[in-house]
Amino acid sequence: PLKSLKRFGCVRKSWSLLSDNPSFMSLYRHKFFSKYSYNDDTSLILHLHDDEKLCSLSGESFENMVELELPQQIDHMKFLGFGCANGILYFEEPLINKIVLWNPTTNELKIIPLSPFESFSPPATLNFDAPVSFVTYLNLHGFGYDYVADDYKLIRNTTIICKFHTIWPSDRDLLLGRDESLKPFWEIYSLKTNSWKKLDIDMPSCVKYNSGFGTFRVYLDGVCHWLNLDRENKYVGASLISFDLSNEVFINTPIPSFSGERWMGLSVLNDSIVLFKHHQNIHTLNISTFDILILGEFGVKESWYKLFTVGPLPWFEIPIGV
Repeated sequence: PLKSLKRFGCVRKSWSLLSDNPSFMSLYRHKFFSKYSYNDDTSLILHLHDDEKLCSLSGESFENMVELELPQQIDHMKFLGFGCANGILYFEEPLINKIVLWNPTTNELKIIPLSPFESFSPPATLNFDAPVSFVTYLNLHGFGYDYVADDYKLIRNTTIICKFHTIWPSDRDLLLGRDESLKPFWEIYSLKTNSWKKLDIDMPSCVKYNSGFGTFRVYLDGVCHWLNLDRENKYVGASLISFDLSNEVFINTPIPSFSGERWMGLSVLNDSIVLFKHHQNIHTLNISTFDILILGEFGVKESWYKLFTVGPLPWFEIPIGV
């Protein structure tokens, strides 16, 4: 495994260099793919943004496409397409903070109750000399299955946005910084208890990555993953945040930076986390090249290995899967 290769690389220098050896990586890729069979009933869910449709793709080359008939209660809602847990999909209507879980197989629906933290009143310790209003911004980061508790859970970041009407921004920021109740916080929902609770955790969110391209949140084996990217600094400090739904702790895995990156995205391949890196040459803007990196060990920046490169190809926006 890649995790063992990196861990024991300090024993012998030649072991640490194996990931740079084309012959070794070719053998690894062959073994990585050969132990998985795709000749089953696995299907891919495709979200067509322009038509707001969900389609199921199946077949050896996903050539069979069937449009899913959405229940009336969710046919107008936004599909949150960053993975599913045991076939359950989730939808959101941001303007009214409504979340719905849907099982396409049984057609069961579950409307998630509002959190008691969604309504906010300023504490008595804050005195405002200017007109002010508060807006709660909810950013859903993941949905998955807790194997230990036999429970489905949602994790999200909540931000209280304060709108001053007659106050300078610098004075506003100073005032808001004085009160902990106005700080962003995390909350988690349990389907078993049908309730939300606050988490006492200081964890990076994915709100800094403001892009409509790619999937930057995925779920795998009881853990929700998302990218934390700072585009203003050309991905300096970019990392993968992995939140364990069972013990409610997170791991921060730094992401290596490369020149010419246009965007990044996450996916799941053969029970592993993979990272898309889209490169674009300034001299050939109509050409797309993708690096596919696989993560060997959480928390270790050096354990990202380039599995293969796709391209150069005629330019296209984004891959739909790997």
